[in-house]
Amino acid sequence: MKRLFLIPAAVLALAIPAMVSAAGLHLGYHTGAFDFTDSSIETGYIGFTMNGNQLQVNVSSAGSISGIPSISVVGYGPTTDALGRDVYPTFGQLGNVTLYGAGGWAGMNVLHDNAKVATVASDYVSALTGLGFKAKELSTGTPNVIAYDFTMNGNTLHAVFHQAGADYYTGASTSVTAHLAVVPSVASS
Repeated sequence: MKRLFLIPAAVLALAIPAMVSAAGLHLGYHTGAFDFTDSSIETGYIGFTMNGNQLQVNVSSAGSISGIPSISVVGYGPTTDALGRDVYPTFGQLGNVTLYGAGGWAGMNVLHDNAKVATVASDYVSALTGLGFKAKELSTGTPNVIAYDFTMNGNTLHAVFHQAGADYYTGASTSVTAHLAVVPSVASS
């Protein structure tokens, strides 16, 4: 009788990782540490954690939560809905932050002010490889753009870091936009 219970448990143990990896990587956002009620906030902070196949982007307005440089945000403050209730913006509605894809879950762009592209890229590489991703730098042909593919368990996150500003070589005050996108998995037959 014990054997009947052990065999299904073993089959289930083998099937769960296959079901999880088939789901594919997606982004999730945890914004509980960001004060959306304060429209004067101009700086935000992000960090990453993994939860199964979800790369969770943790967002804070209270202070640094990782080695990733701060991000510029434009807080619009609350608006009032038809019932007179305050409605606050979400992470994807803060200026200089863009979420895209199905419900904002496939990718994001964030702006890092007063930063250098090599430093920002290095900080993201450190954060993501610390979670178990393998980083592969891609050739871009320009020093203002650094690109990586981050892979884990057959899933890929594509990252492009773009320097914008007056003078890349002199280090004048510039900004870096980080573009992160989940690369859809192609099912093999």
